[in-house]
Amino acid sequence: MRSGVEIGPWKRTPKPGYRDFRDHLYATFEDRNLVELAIGTRGRSAGQHDAWASVFGPVGDDGYYKPLYDKLTGAIDPDVAGYWRDHYDLRYILQRDWATLGPKLRGKIHLTSGTMDNGYLNNAMYQMEEFLMRAAPSSEAEIVYGERREHCFTGDTEHPNNVGTRTVHQRYMPAMAQWMIKTAPAGADTKSWVY
Repeated sequence: MRSGVEIGPWKRTPKPGYRDFRDHLYATFEDRNLVELAIGTRGRSAGQHDAWASVFGPVGDDGYYKPLYDKLTGAIDPDVAGYWRDHYDLRYILQRDWATLGPKLRGKIHLTSGTMDNGYLNNAMYQMEEFLMRAAPSSEAEIVYGERREHCFTGDTEHPNNVGTRTVHQRYMPAMAQWMIKTAPAGADTKSWVY
């Protein structure tokens, strides 16, 4: 099997890799990885998948990251997948350690995602949302989806992404200030810096 989904011995459906907000497919997962492999072996393409693997992957005996999957066959290394999950899968880590992390993070988790994320990262958001909405103690998380919005959606549902990314500070700073005021220790100065 190459970088697709095999369904029985007679059917192989390529895994989509990059789309636009209309769900127009620009490249499959296999396409993207073969381009990276042609540019440089051992993760040296400077492409997105190699970048993720070099950040998240454990170091192999040869000094390069251990690949999560073989770019030619699509075969996944279960040991590397376990390493990624245990060290970098935020949903898994939150669920695993919620008894400790939950009380510390209550009301502090704010997530945004476009429903048409170019790399399909909205699917991971749905999994995170499923966990956070049933977590005990309650997460009190804020989750904002941008309908048909692509990658880098920042929560501005009134303007396109190219405007929302430029107004993120103006939108988030007031909410951050309110949180600081609400959670400030008794006697803390909560007025001189508000203007």
